Amino acid sequence: MLFGTTVTDQLVWTAMFVAVARALRLRTTAAWLLTGVLGGIGLENKDTVVVLLLGVTIGLLAWHRDALRTPGPWLAGALAVLLAVPNVVWDARNGWPNLAMAQVLSDRTGGPLGSLVQLPLLPLLAGPPLIVLCVLGVRRLGWGPGRDHRWALAIVVTAIVVFTLGGGKPYYPAPALIALFAAGAVRAEATSRGRRRWPAVIVVSALIAIVIGYPVLPARDQNGLRALNPTVMETFGWPEFADQVKSAEDRMPPGTPIFTSNYGEAGALTIVGGLTEPVLSGQNAYSFWAPPAGRPDTVLCVGEFKISYLRRFWSDVREIGRITMPDGIGNQETDHHAAIYECREPHGTWQQLWPSLRHYD
Repeated sequence: MLFGTTVTDQLVWTAMFVAVARALRLRTTAAWLLTGVLGGIGLENKDTVVVLLLGVTIGLLAWHRDALRTPGPWLAGALAVLLAVPNVVWDARNGWPNLAMAQVLSDRTGGPLGSLVQLPLLPLLAGPPLIVLCVLGVRRLGWGPGRDHRWALAIVVTAIVVFTLGGGKPYYPAPALIALFAAGAVRAEATSRGRRRWPAVIVVSALIAIVIGYPVLPARDQNGLRALNPTVMETFGWPEFADQVKSAEDRMPPGTPIFTSNYGEAGALTIVGGLTEPVLSGQNAYSFWAPPAGRPDTVLCVGEFKISYLRRFWSDVREIGRITMPDGIGNQETDHHAAIYECREPHGTWQQLWPSLRHYD
Protein backbone atom coordinates (compact mmCIF):
# COMPACT_ATOMS: atom_id res chain seq x y z
CA MET A 1 0.00 0.00 0.00
CA LEU A 2 2.90 2.34 0.80
CA PHE A 3 5.95 1.92 -1.40
CA GLY A 4 8.88 4.08 -0.44
CA THR A 5 12.43 3.97 0.80
CA THR A 6 11.31 2.82 4.26
CA VAL A 7 9.74 -0.35 2.88
CA THR A 8 12.85 -1.47 1.00
CA ASP A 9 15.05 -0.31 3.89
CA GLN A 10 13.36 -2.86 6.16
CA LEU A 11 14.06 -5.58 3.60
CA VAL A 12 17.76 -4.61 3.51
CA TRP A 13 18.06 -4.70 7.32
CA THR A 14 16.38 -8.12 7.42
CA ALA A 15 18.67 -9.50 4.73
CA MET A 16 21.71 -8.04 6.48
CA PHE A 17 20.87 -9.74 9.79
CA VAL A 18 20.60 -13.08 7.98
CA ALA A 19 23.75 -12.52 5.93
CA VAL A 20 25.92 -11.50 8.91
CA ALA A 21 24.71 -14.50 10.94
CA ARG A 22 25.53 -16.73 7.95
CA ALA A 23 28.96 -15.17 7.49
CA LEU A 24 29.84 -15.69 11.16
CA ARG A 25 28.75 -19.31 10.87
CA LEU A 26 30.51 -20.15 7.58
CA ARG A 27 33.60 -17.94 8.16
CA THR A 28 34.26 -17.59 4.42
CA THR A 29 35.21 -14.50 2.45
CA ALA A 30 32.40 -15.15 -0.05
CA ALA A 31 29.82 -15.09 2.75
CA TRP A 32 31.14 -11.73 3.95
CA LEU A 33 31.11 -10.29 0.43
CA LEU A 34 27.36 -10.92 0.34
CA THR A 35 26.97 -8.59 3.34
CA GLY A 36 28.98 -5.96 1.45
CA VAL A 37 26.69 -6.22 -1.57
CA LEU A 38 23.60 -5.92 0.62
CA GLY A 39 25.06 -2.94 2.48
CA GLY A 40 25.96 -1.17 -0.76
CA ILE A 41 22.52 -1.75 -2.28
CA GLY A 42 20.95 -0.54 0.95
CA LEU A 43 22.98 2.67 0.83
CA GLU A 44 21.70 3.30 -2.71
CA ASN A 45 18.21 3.31 -1.23
CA LYS A 46 18.57 5.01 2.18
CA ASP A 47 21.48 6.57 4.05
CA THR A 48 20.23 5.15 7.36
CA VAL A 49 21.98 1.90 6.40
CA VAL A 50 25.15 3.65 7.63
CA VAL A 51 23.77 3.15 11.15
CA LEU A 52 23.17 -0.53 10.42
CA LEU A 53 26.78 -0.94 9.25
CA LEU A 54 28.01 0.95 12.31
CA GLY A 55 26.04 -1.42 14.54
CA VAL A 56 27.53 -4.45 12.79
CA THR A 57 31.02 -3.04 13.29
CA ILE A 58 30.42 -2.38 17.00
CA GLY A 59 28.97 -5.87 17.43
CA LEU A 60 31.99 -7.50 15.81
CA LEU A 61 34.43 -5.40 17.84
CA ALA A 62 32.68 -6.33 21.07
CA TRP A 63 32.07 -10.07 20.56
CA HIS A 64 33.62 -11.35 17.33
CA ARG A 65 37.09 -9.82 17.03
CA ASP A 66 38.31 -13.09 15.58
CA ALA A 67 36.23 -12.36 12.47
CA LEU A 68 37.99 -9.01 12.10
CA ARG A 69 41.32 -10.82 11.87
CA THR A 70 40.19 -12.26 8.52
CA PRO A 71 39.89 -10.32 5.24
CA GLY A 72 36.13 -11.00 4.82
CA PRO A 73 34.60 -8.15 6.87
CA TRP A 74 37.12 -5.62 5.54
CA LEU A 75 36.48 -6.57 1.92
CA ALA A 76 32.74 -6.42 2.60
CA GLY A 77 33.07 -2.90 4.01
CA ALA A 78 35.14 -1.79 1.03
CA LEU A 79 32.57 -3.24 -1.37
CA ALA A 80 29.69 -1.43 0.38
CA VAL A 81 31.60 1.86 0.19
CA LEU A 82 32.42 1.29 -3.49
CA LEU A 83 28.74 0.75 -4.33
CA ALA A 84 27.81 3.90 -2.40
CA VAL A 85 30.38 6.16 -4.11
CA PRO A 86 28.12 7.27 -7.01
CA ASN A 87 25.50 8.49 -4.55
CA VAL A 88 28.08 10.33 -2.47
CA VAL A 89 29.56 12.01 -5.55
CA TRP A 90 26.11 13.10 -6.73
CA ASP A 91 25.24 14.45 -3.28
CA ALA A 92 28.50 16.42 -3.13
CA ARG A 93 27.97 17.92 -6.58
CA ASN A 94 24.42 18.98 -5.70
CA GLY A 95 25.08 20.60 -2.33
CA TRP A 96 24.41 17.57 -0.09
CA PRO A 97 20.59 17.57 -0.38
CA ASN A 98 20.33 14.41 1.74
CA LEU A 99 21.92 16.22 4.69
CA ALA A 100 19.66 19.23 4.13
CA MET A 101 16.59 16.98 4.08
CA ALA A 102 17.77 15.19 7.23
CA GLN A 103 18.16 18.52 9.00
CA VAL A 104 14.65 19.59 8.00
CA LEU A 105 13.18 16.33 9.32
CA SER A 106 15.19 16.61 12.53
CA ASP A 107 13.98 20.18 13.10
CA ARG A 108 10.40 19.07 12.50
CA THR A 109 10.79 16.24 15.01
CA GLY A 110 12.18 18.66 17.57
CA GLY A 111 15.80 17.53 17.50
CA PRO A 112 17.19 14.94 19.93
CA LEU A 113 14.76 15.95 22.70
CA GLY A 114 11.75 15.62 20.40
CA SER A 115 13.01 12.26 19.16
CA LEU A 116 13.47 11.08 22.76
CA VAL A 117 9.92 12.13 23.66
CA GLN A 118 8.55 10.21 20.65
CA LEU A 119 10.69 7.11 21.30
CA PRO A 120 7.86 5.34 23.23
CA LEU A 121 5.98 5.22 19.91
CA LEU A 122 8.49 2.62 18.68
CA PRO A 123 6.97 -0.27 20.71
CA LEU A 124 3.51 0.81 19.58
CA LEU A 125 4.60 0.44 15.95
CA ALA A 126 5.51 -3.18 16.70
CA GLY A 127 2.17 -4.09 18.26
CA PRO A 128 1.50 -5.75 21.67
CA PRO A 129 2.37 -9.37 20.73
CA LEU A 130 5.64 -8.34 19.12
CA ILE A 131 6.55 -6.22 22.15
CA VAL A 132 6.51 -9.43 24.19
CA LEU A 133 8.66 -11.13 21.53
CA CYS A 134 11.10 -8.21 21.70
CA VAL A 135 11.46 -8.63 25.46
CA LEU A 136 12.04 -12.38 25.04
CA GLY A 137 14.55 -11.60 22.27
CA VAL A 138 16.54 -9.19 24.45
CA ARG A 139 16.74 -11.80 27.21
CA ARG A 140 17.81 -14.54 24.79
CA LEU A 141 20.47 -12.44 23.07
CA GLY A 142 21.73 -10.77 26.22
CA TRP A 143 21.81 -13.53 28.81
CA GLY A 144 20.28 -16.64 27.25
CA PRO A 145 21.42 -19.32 24.83
CA GLY A 146 21.53 -16.77 21.99
CA ARG A 147 24.56 -14.96 23.44
CA ASP A 148 26.62 -15.81 20.35
CA HIS A 149 24.40 -13.38 18.46
CA ARG A 150 24.92 -10.41 20.79
CA TRP A 151 26.21 -8.50 17.75
CA ALA A 152 22.56 -8.20 16.71
CA LEU A 153 21.72 -6.63 20.06
CA ALA A 154 24.52 -4.12 19.44
CA ILE A 155 22.77 -3.07 16.21
CA VAL A 156 19.50 -2.49 18.09
CA VAL A 157 21.17 -0.31 20.74
CA THR A 158 23.21 1.57 18.12
CA ALA A 159 20.14 2.32 16.01
CA ILE A 160 18.10 3.62 18.95
CA VAL A 161 20.92 5.79 20.29
CA VAL A 162 22.09 7.24 16.95
CA PHE A 163 18.63 7.96 15.57
CA THR A 164 17.53 9.56 18.85
CA LEU A 165 20.63 11.78 19.06
CA GLY A 166 20.12 12.69 15.40
CA GLY A 167 16.53 13.76 15.95
CA GLY A 168 15.19 10.99 13.72
CA LYS A 169 11.62 9.85 13.44
CA PRO A 170 10.44 7.11 15.86
CA TYR A 171 10.16 4.51 13.11
CA TYR A 172 13.79 4.87 11.97
CA PRO A 173 15.10 2.22 14.44
CA ALA A 174 12.14 -0.09 13.73
CA PRO A 175 14.01 -2.41 11.29
CA ALA A 176 16.48 -3.23 14.09
CA LEU A 177 13.66 -4.88 16.03
CA ILE A 178 13.59 -7.65 13.43
CA ALA A 179 16.49 -9.35 15.23
CA LEU A 180 14.59 -9.21 18.51
CA PHE A 181 11.48 -10.69 16.85
CA ALA A 182 13.54 -13.59 15.53
CA ALA A 183 15.28 -14.29 18.83
CA GLY A 184 12.02 -13.97 20.74
CA ALA A 185 10.26 -16.31 18.34
CA VAL A 186 12.94 -18.96 18.88
CA ARG A 187 12.41 -18.61 22.64
CA ALA A 188 8.64 -18.87 22.27
CA GLU A 189 8.87 -21.95 20.05
CA ALA A 190 11.25 -23.64 22.49
CA THR A 191 8.58 -23.71 25.19
CA SER A 192 5.44 -25.79 25.14
CA ARG A 193 3.40 -22.98 26.66
CA GLY A 194 1.71 -20.61 24.28
CA ARG A 195 2.20 -22.64 21.10
CA ARG A 196 -1.47 -22.18 20.28
CA ARG A 197 -1.98 -18.83 21.95
CA TRP A 198 0.87 -17.10 20.10
CA PRO A 199 -0.53 -17.68 16.58
CA ALA A 200 -4.00 -16.61 17.74
CA VAL A 201 -2.74 -13.40 19.35
CA ILE A 202 -0.57 -12.52 16.35
CA VAL A 203 -3.48 -13.11 13.94
CA VAL A 204 -5.67 -10.74 15.98
CA SER A 205 -2.88 -8.18 16.02
CA ALA A 206 -2.47 -8.55 12.25
CA LEU A 207 -6.18 -7.99 11.66
CA ILE A 208 -6.07 -4.79 13.72
CA ALA A 209 -2.99 -3.65 11.77
CA ILE A 210 -4.76 -4.33 8.46
CA VAL A 211 -7.79 -2.26 9.44
CA ILE A 212 -5.62 0.63 10.61
CA GLY A 213 -2.96 0.40 7.90
CA TYR A 214 -4.83 -0.59 4.74
CA PRO A 215 -7.80 0.98 2.88
CA VAL A 216 -10.10 -1.99 3.50
CA LEU A 217 -13.06 -0.06 4.94
CA PRO A 218 -15.48 2.25 3.10
CA ALA A 219 -14.08 5.74 2.73
CA ARG A 220 -16.36 7.31 5.37
CA ASP A 221 -15.45 4.66 7.96
CA GLN A 222 -11.76 4.81 7.12
CA ASN A 223 -11.93 8.58 7.51
CA GLY A 224 -12.83 8.04 11.17
CA LEU A 225 -9.45 6.34 11.71
CA ARG A 226 -7.38 9.23 10.38
CA ALA A 227 -6.16 10.08 13.88
CA LEU A 228 -4.47 6.66 14.06
CA ASN A 229 -3.07 6.64 10.53
CA PRO A 230 -3.70 9.59 8.18
CA THR A 231 -1.66 8.00 5.38
CA VAL A 232 -4.44 5.60 4.40
CA MET A 233 -6.76 8.44 3.43
CA GLU A 234 -4.14 9.66 0.98
CA THR A 235 -5.16 6.70 -1.21
CA PHE A 236 -8.68 8.08 -1.73
CA GLY A 237 -9.88 10.88 -3.99
CA TRP A 238 -7.02 11.17 -6.49
CA PRO A 239 -9.16 10.61 -9.62
CA GLU A 240 -11.55 13.33 -8.44
CA PHE A 241 -8.58 15.60 -7.69
CA ALA A 242 -7.20 15.03 -11.18
CA ASP A 243 -10.59 15.72 -12.75
CA GLN A 244 -10.82 19.08 -10.97
CA VAL A 245 -7.39 20.08 -12.22
CA LYS A 246 -8.10 18.88 -15.77
CA SER A 247 -11.32 20.91 -15.79
CA ALA A 248 -9.34 24.03 -14.85
CA GLU A 249 -6.58 23.16 -17.35
CA ASP A 250 -9.14 22.97 -20.18
CA ARG A 251 -9.84 26.68 -19.70
CA MET A 252 -6.15 27.61 -19.89
CA PRO A 253 -4.06 28.25 -23.05
CA PRO A 254 -2.80 24.98 -24.61
CA GLY A 255 0.36 23.67 -22.96
CA THR A 256 -0.07 25.66 -19.74
CA PRO A 257 2.30 24.09 -17.16
CA ILE A 258 0.97 22.89 -13.81
CA PHE A 259 3.00 23.60 -10.69
CA THR A 260 2.04 21.61 -7.57
CA SER A 261 2.88 22.13 -3.90
CA ASN A 262 4.11 18.57 -3.35
CA TYR A 263 5.34 15.54 -5.26
CA GLY A 264 2.23 13.50 -4.39
CA GLU A 265 0.02 15.91 -6.28
CA ALA A 266 2.43 16.00 -9.21
CA GLY A 267 2.59 12.21 -9.35
CA ALA A 268 -1.20 11.91 -9.18
CA LEU A 269 -1.73 14.32 -12.05
CA THR A 270 0.88 12.53 -14.16
CA ILE A 271 -0.05 8.91 -13.37
CA VAL A 272 -3.73 9.01 -12.42
CA GLY A 273 -4.71 12.10 -14.37
CA GLY A 274 -2.65 11.33 -17.44
CA LEU A 275 -2.01 15.02 -18.09
CA THR A 276 0.32 15.69 -21.01
CA GLU A 277 1.08 19.30 -20.04
CA PRO A 278 4.27 19.81 -18.02
CA VAL A 279 3.58 18.89 -14.37
CA LEU A 280 6.17 20.38 -12.02
CA SER A 281 6.85 20.49 -8.30
CA GLY A 282 9.56 22.15 -6.22
CA GLN A 283 9.34 19.69 -3.32
CA ASN A 284 12.22 17.43 -2.33
CA ALA A 285 13.74 15.24 -5.08
CA TYR A 286 11.00 16.23 -7.55
CA SER A 287 12.65 19.64 -7.72
CA PHE A 288 15.76 18.14 -9.35
CA TRP A 289 13.79 17.63 -12.54
CA ALA A 290 14.58 20.96 -14.15
CA PRO A 291 11.75 23.34 -15.12
CA PRO A 292 11.02 24.15 -18.77
CA ALA A 293 12.87 26.91 -20.54
CA GLY A 294 11.40 30.38 -20.92
CA ARG A 295 9.05 32.40 -18.74
CA PRO A 296 6.10 31.03 -16.72
CA ASP A 297 3.72 33.60 -18.21
CA THR A 298 0.63 31.55 -17.40
CA VAL A 299 0.82 28.74 -14.84
CA LEU A 300 -1.81 26.66 -13.06
CA CYS A 301 -0.61 26.36 -9.47
CA VAL A 302 -2.26 23.49 -7.61
CA GLY A 303 -2.07 22.51 -3.97
CA GLU A 304 -1.37 23.84 -0.48
CA PHE A 305 -0.37 27.33 -1.53
CA LYS A 306 -1.20 30.66 0.05
CA ILE A 307 -1.89 33.58 -2.27
CA SER A 308 0.73 35.65 -0.42
CA TYR A 309 3.35 32.99 -1.22
CA LEU A 310 2.44 32.78 -4.91
CA ARG A 311 2.56 36.56 -5.26
CA ARG A 312 6.27 36.39 -4.48
CA PHE A 313 6.64 34.87 -7.96
CA TRP A 314 3.62 36.12 -9.96
CA SER A 315 1.96 39.54 -9.75
CA ASP A 316 -1.46 38.32 -10.90
CA VAL A 317 -2.76 35.40 -8.80
CA ARG A 318 -6.42 34.34 -8.97
CA GLU A 319 -8.01 31.46 -7.09
CA ILE A 320 -10.10 29.29 -9.40
CA GLY A 321 -11.52 26.93 -6.79
CA ARG A 322 -10.85 24.80 -3.72
CA ILE A 323 -9.78 21.16 -3.93
CA THR A 324 -12.61 18.98 -2.61
CA MET A 325 -12.83 15.27 -1.88
CA PRO A 326 -15.90 13.04 -2.40
CA ASP A 327 -18.12 11.83 0.44
CA GLY A 328 -16.78 14.44 2.84
CA ILE A 329 -13.52 12.56 3.37
CA GLY A 330 -10.38 14.39 4.34
CA ASN A 331 -6.72 14.25 3.44
CA GLN A 332 -3.67 16.50 3.53
CA GLU A 333 -5.04 18.71 0.75
CA THR A 334 -8.39 19.37 2.43
CA ASP A 335 -6.70 19.89 5.81
CA HIS A 336 -4.48 22.62 4.39
CA HIS A 337 -7.16 24.23 2.19
CA ALA A 338 -5.54 23.28 -1.10
CA ALA A 339 -6.81 25.14 -4.13
CA ILE A 340 -6.23 25.75 -7.84
CA TYR A 341 -4.76 29.12 -8.84
CA GLU A 342 -4.23 30.86 -12.15
CA CYS A 343 -0.93 32.75 -12.01
CA ARG A 344 0.25 35.38 -14.52
CA GLU A 345 2.86 38.13 -14.83
CA PRO A 346 5.90 36.28 -13.48
CA HIS A 347 8.81 38.01 -11.75
CA GLY A 348 11.37 36.25 -13.90
CA THR A 349 12.10 33.17 -15.97
CA TRP A 350 11.64 29.61 -14.74
CA GLN A 351 15.39 29.32 -14.22
CA GLN A 352 15.46 32.51 -12.15
CA LEU A 353 12.47 31.56 -9.99
CA TRP A 354 13.27 27.87 -9.52
CA PRO A 355 15.83 28.16 -6.68
CA SER A 356 13.25 29.99 -4.55
CA LEU A 357 10.42 27.61 -5.55
CA ARG A 358 12.35 24.57 -4.33
CA HIS A 359 11.73 23.36 -0.77
CA TYR A 360 12.49 20.36 1.46
CA ASP A 361 9.78 19.16 3.82
